[in-house]
Amino acid sequence: MGTDGCGVPVFALPLDKLATAYASLANPERLDEKRKSAIHRITSAMTEHPEMVAGTNRFCTDFMKVGNGRFIGKLGAESVYCIGDKETGMGIAVKIEDGDYSRSLYPFVMEIMVQLHLLTNEHVECLEKYYQPKMRNCRNEIVGEVLPAFILERAK
Repeated sequence: MGTDGCGVPVFALPLDKLATAYASLANPERLDEKRKSAIHRITSAMTEHPEMVAGTNRFCTDFMKVGNGRFIGKLGAESVYCIGDKETGMGIAVKIEDGDYSRSLYPFVMEIMVQLHLLTNEHVECLEKYYQPKMRNCRNEIVGEVLPAFILERAK
């Protein structure tokens, strides 16, 4: 057990279990009625009021707004990001090993979604500042950009 950035106690889980949990959030149909009802209430609240999940001008909020109820997304402690896709029932969990989400996590998450064909061009345009962010110096000049450079492979 540990404590997340908000001070809430959390349990350590392997990424595959986090992805499975978010798949259940995205599609709780195989769960009992009580849990299914609770999940629908929670995920509806998250997607209808995403600013209550993460505040304003944050990836989680903007991502859920752009998804228009389709996606559930949440940043976790030490650069964990989880997504549930209500349309496909897919759950995704990623972790940036060094725990620094500020530069690479959101471009990485966006590229995963692009490669899995879960985002439309319109989604990508709306979330452009997170996908391939420009790096600026102290004079606000663009001096580089963060470009995801990987190709997903199906597990064998």
